[in-house]
Amino acid sequence: MNFSSYSTTLVHGVTGSGKTLIYFEIIKEALKKNKQVLVLLPEIALTKQIAERFKDYFDAEPALWHSSIGEKKKKNIWKGVSENKIKLVLGARSSIFLPFQNLKLIVIDEEHDSSYKQEEGVSYNARDMSILRASIEKFPILLISATPSIESYYNSKNKKYFYVSLTERYKNISLPNIEIVDLINAPADKGKFISNQLIPKLKKIIKEKQQVLFFLNRRGHSTYIMCYECKKRLVCPNCSIGLVFHQTSKKAICHYCDYKTSLTQKCTNNKDCEFTFYGLGIERVFEEVQLIFPEIKIQIFSSDSINNNKNSEQIINDIEKNKIPILVGTQLISKGFHFPSLNYIVVINSDTNFLGSDIRASEKNFQLLQQLSGRAGREENKAKVFLQTNDPNNKILHSLSNSDPKVFYEEELLFRERAYLPPFSKLVSIIVSGANQFEVEKISKKLKQSFLLQEKIKIYGPVTAPIFKIRGKYRMRLLLKYDVSLFPQKFIKNWLDMNIVSKNIKLEVDVDPVSFL
Repeated sequence: MNFSSYSTTLVHGVTGSGKTLIYFEIIKEALKKNKQVLVLLPEIALTKQIAERFKDYFDAEPALWHSSIGEKKKKNIWKGVSENKIKLVLGARSSIFLPFQNLKLIVIDEEHDSSYKQEEGVSYNARDMSILRASIEKFPILLISATPSIESYYNSKNKKYFYVSLTERYKNISLPNIEIVDLINAPADKGKFISNQLIPKLKKIIKEKQQVLFFLNRRGHSTYIMCYECKKRLVCPNCSIGLVFHQTSKKAICHYCDYKTSLTQKCTNNKDCEFTFYGLGIERVFEEVQLIFPEIKIQIFSSDSINNNKNSEQIINDIEKNKIPILVGTQLISKGFHFPSLNYIVVINSDTNFLGSDIRASEKNFQLLQQLSGRAGREENKAKVFLQTNDPNNKILHSLSNSDPKVFYEEELLFRERAYLPPFSKLVSIIVSGANQFEVEKISKKLKQSFLLQEKIKIYGPVTAPIFKIRGKYRMRLLLKYDVSLFPQKFIKNWLDMNIVSKNIKLEVDVDPVSFL
């Protein structure tokens, strides 16, 4: 590979196809030539496991850079990178800003992951920033994924990126079989969430000493807490969203501002509220699995139990060695972990992520379920993913079992083209926020009124954000859609500068928004 000229290469390979080995070899070549290399990873927990693989492969430890690294270590890494003494860095999105002196290769693992988008403070996408940096400084960049973003796939299709396709797993190990479990015809017992049809199969699997994952992408125990005596739902005082009950801490927690409260709340007649719990979280699935398998060791695998746990490395090590037969996990487990003995996955609710106003909902859910299924059967030919659903005819669920993942991408691109959505257009989101609801609405309407109509730039809104209040700030959104041939930055700046906004109001400009909450 030429480390002195710019190129972007998308490596699109099925899970377990050896994508990591490919970029390991390219990194080895760069290090032999005394170049600096940056590998971006979407999750802190993932850096520890990948770092071990780097250590085994290169016989040297890479520098790790993420938010949990101590200040003293960060200063040493910053100094080592700036003096060109540290050659290899594994890091989260902020590592793109390290003062490299001879950076000649960037690898972005799981390039589709939304964690690369910084949404608070200065908004940026680390993937796109990396591509820009590589194009300016003239060196190659590798985008690695089993489920590329629609934009990256489209760019490779149009020859803007080089494209490498890996359609078979390493050592020809087969992809897991997909079995759709129709919850309408094979429901769970009342108050339960695992289909009765599945339970005998799962007991047989566990008896054969196979590892099983129960997957639900919701932290906590119950997502809806209600007192019928005072007719009130327990909601966050800072955000327009209900609190989630966490069984492990016995607290009701807001997943947006981290507000916590006990369940001792005053009701009518000065009595305590008697809460009823609804909605399904990962801890509730854990309780149900415990009832089915009372003698088996079970581990919750979520950001609550892994990222903030000093024993996380030991937990991951025990999972790798099949010392923990049953996992109950959130999307964290789908982000590139390699668990050799994991051969069976049960997706509790395959329908959840299709709901909502997110234009990327289908793409995100396909990526999540495809990545998740890729955790199964990585070293054996027998593996199965059970997709529990109330919509067994869902086209995306069936596309997961298709041997050619390009079918989904081509269908999604056709839909996006007809709807004039990215990558066939560009989006800019303007978020207006402040503590005074009426002032936020007033400024949002004023912005819309002052917008000079353009033939190739359309404005939509203002509308309240799906989560209207976060951390005490009310939020409204305007959305600009424009032709990909345009560069409207100056126009947008001049338009926003026309409007005098008080210090109490915050304007955020989010180019190519990933989240629409």
